[in-house]
Amino acid sequence: MMGKDLIDRKLRYCLWLVDIKPEELNKMPLVRKRVEAVREFRLASKNQATQRKDDRPTLFDERVESPDNYIAVPVVSSASLREPYSKPLGDGIFELRTQFSSDIARVLYFFIINNRAVLTHGFIKKTQKTPPEEINRAKRYRKDYLQRSV
Repeated sequence: MMGKDLIDRKLRYCLWLVDIKPEELNKMPLVRKRVEAVREFRLASKNQATQRKDDRPTLFDERVESPDNYIAVPVVSSASLREPYSKPLGDGIFELRTQFSSDIARVLYFFIINNRAVLTHGFIKKTQKTPPEEINRAKRYRKDYLQRSV
């Protein structure tokens, strides 16, 4: 996912089809159609390196994946990021705001030197307002972080 896609809330899907068998792919006509489109795109490319990859349309050019869960934070974000993506909660604590399916997820954070953000924790929001205990937890984590950083 590109940073701009994340900020613009564009949905992107990634299918890892590394070991898929042709008979499995044939059972999924929409996926098979997309794989064929990738093959045709590669063949039509002016770049010879891209053309040579037409025989493996189920594979990405690069395979970059994390074995762990992760949070996507756009490199182009800054302390000036505002609603609907980020919201100041007071006392230097901010929340990153996103929605996954029907869940409203939040990650609280604060800034340190050179506008570097430290993510404190995340949670699924169940109420309209950010619960005070979540804000207080972020403040405790910030205090702990700053004490250890001295």
